[in-house]
Amino acid sequence: MPLESAVGRRFRVGLVVLVALVFLMFGVLMVGKRAHLFTSKLPYQTQFDSAAGLVSGNPVRLNGVTVGNVLEVNLSPDPADQTVRVVYEVDRKIAPRLRTDTTAAIKTIGLLGDKYVELVGGTAGKPVVEPGGDIKAAAGAGLEKLLEGSGDLLTDLGAIARSLKTILGNTEQGKGFIGELFAPGGEAGGRLANNLTGTLTSLNSVLSKVDRGEGLAGKLLADKRYGDEVGRSLQAAVTSLRNVFAKIEDGMNKGTGAIPALLSDPAGKKKIYDLVDRLSATAGNLAAVTENLKTGKGALPTLLSDEKFGREFTGNLRDLSKRLDSIARKLDGGQGTVGKLINDPAIFDAAHHLVVGIDESALLRWLVRNRQRSGIRKRYVNESGKSPNDVPPEREDLEAPPDVAVPEGKTIPPTPTVTPVPRP
Repeated sequence: MPLESAVGRRFRVGLVVLVALVFLMFGVLMVGKRAHLFTSKLPYQTQFDSAAGLVSGNPVRLNGVTVGNVLEVNLSPDPADQTVRVVYEVDRKIAPRLRTDTTAAIKTIGLLGDKYVELVGGTAGKPVVEPGGDIKAAAGAGLEKLLEGSGDLLTDLGAIARSLKTILGNTEQGKGFIGELFAPGGEAGGRLANNLTGTLTSLNSVLSKVDRGEGLAGKLLADKRYGDEVGRSLQAAVTSLRNVFAKIEDGMNKGTGAIPALLSDPAGKKKIYDLVDRLSATAGNLAAVTENLKTGKGALPTLLSDEKFGREFTGNLRDLSKRLDSIARKLDGGQGTVGKLINDPAIFDAAHHLVVGIDESALLRWLVRNRQRSGIRKRYVNESGKSPNDVPPEREDLEAPPDVAVPEGKTIPPTPTVTPVPRP
């Protein structure tokens, strides 16, 4: 009996110790599991707007390196919450790289490959994310947004490809402006090439002159002294303008000077307003004249608008200029009566002697003056419409011919002395 009691006690003690060890091991395992002491990977989670086809088992990458895999992709139990909670695990040795500013994004391997979670490491100054913590989701990538409508994208790409094929085909056949430019021996391409060549030649010539210091730009760039002088002159002009405007502004503020006087004087204001009205009227008249020149009739509008008439008018002017030039050459060369009269002194002397002889002859002088009065009387009758009887008679006290008796009490005025005209 004493022996059985000792064995029973040992059994009960051993049983208690075994149970205690089991509970101890269970507690250690529970605490280790909660603290992730006995696992090689640590869990994290991220809230995404859409899973975008992500499933459990897809890889998790950090800066392009695979560091774990997706554990769960779950919808929120709240119907109002449209986000998706993705739980994934990461290697323990990578956990220190995951900081509070680390972001996660769902990306695609290639264009049509599997999905994966891409982690972008944070900065060293930020705290480390605890295991099981949340990592912020990055903004949606542009490629992912495009791939959401990949069907429409492929359709548009196909349409663009067909359009490009048509355009390139027409270009190869030399159709259209671009085709003519690139077609061998094309007229448009030759003109464009010639224009470009001429432009480049002109530009090269201008740059060469500038490089040699010719012209204003060349002197400004090549001649430092000249450039400094021009710069100082411009600076002085700007300073003068600034001073003038400063004086005007000061006069406006103080009410002194011509401009404030004009603005404050009613008569000055009226003059300014009248000037503005006249300028407006002048502008209106110019506009009317311009409009009449465009649409009106007459020689000048026709000359401006009618190309045929302009060519004819220009041709007539050219012919007239040629004829005037021919006449001037003939006169200068002494051809014809007028040319000889101008260039031959003998003709001038003969005409001068003739005039002097007529003036010295009383009979011829009376005859010339009598015919002159008769012509004036006839023109007066024609222009006035009066009868010849209504016209006052001619004066009888004028010079009479030598063989006509002079009325009593009348005298013949002496013959004036003619001063000889110097020869040219």
